[in-house]
Amino acid sequence: MTADRSRVFDPNALPIALGQSDPDMLISFYEIFITHTRSGCRSILQAASKSHWESVVSSSHSLKSSCSSIGAFALSKKFEQLEMSARNMETTELMSIAEEMSDIADLTLAEIIDHVIFLESEIIS
Repeated sequence: MTADRSRVFDPNALPIALGQSDPDMLISFYEIFITHTRSGCRSILQAASKSHWESVVSSSHSLKSSCSSIGAFALSKKFEQLEMSARNMETTELMSIAEEMSDIADLTLAEIIDHVIFLESEIIS
């Protein structure tokens, strides 16, 4: 599955969730999200390859929630699918979804990084 890059991240979601649009605060949240998501995706892929269902469920659930708050709705949906697949111990489906998750995560994180660069340029100007 190929995600449409223009639809994987909504830059308005986090300012709405926080009730403010301070660029420094947004950048901090985005940077934490990027680090947490990269680490979480690696953990999920490792756990999935070893059929560690509870680890996949736990990590997917946590990342699903943070993705929704940050505006990464396509990635949130993929984590929800991973969570359900792991709960049902569907190995073949889970590995397919995990590969899709990895692709969507790459696109989403790239788009968020682009947005952080934009926010940083707004601070400077």
